[in-house]
Amino acid sequence: MNPSFAQNLKIVFYDNRCMLCHWSVRFIVKHDKKEQFAFAPLQGSTWRQLSAIQVTPALMESVQYFDGKTLTDKSDAALLILCQMGDGWQLFSVFKIIPLTWRNAVYDFIAHNRHKWFSRPIECSLENQFPAGRILD
Repeated sequence: MNPSFAQNLKIVFYDNRCMLCHWSVRFIVKHDKKEQFAFAPLQGSTWRQLSAIQVTPALMESVQYFDGKTLTDKSDAALLILCQMGDGWQLFSVFKIIPLTWRNAVYDFIAHNRHKWFSRPIECSLENQFPAGRILD
């Protein structure tokens, strides 16, 4: 990751072709009272500017969270995001006692089946649904 581009940003990278991912972004925006998170699709230019990691089908099955310095994925990313939202969401940190391999196995199962269980978004962009600056390209 190139942290100089977005040192003070907390960016949640998501699959823009996934309804569960769109729902997750809306959930975070609704509960992020501090408005600390920005969001960018893995398919977008922000990801290309910040990361040398090539977008692959495997990468698309995982949320990626950049806190300004470090890139985190899968269940660790989800728990970090929840715990930083405040308002009691920190209680989810209790799940950190579950071994990472187990947490990620559950995460991978859901990620692998998300397109079967949830329809694809009709509108492919969240940009016009939130205030300027929250959704990056």
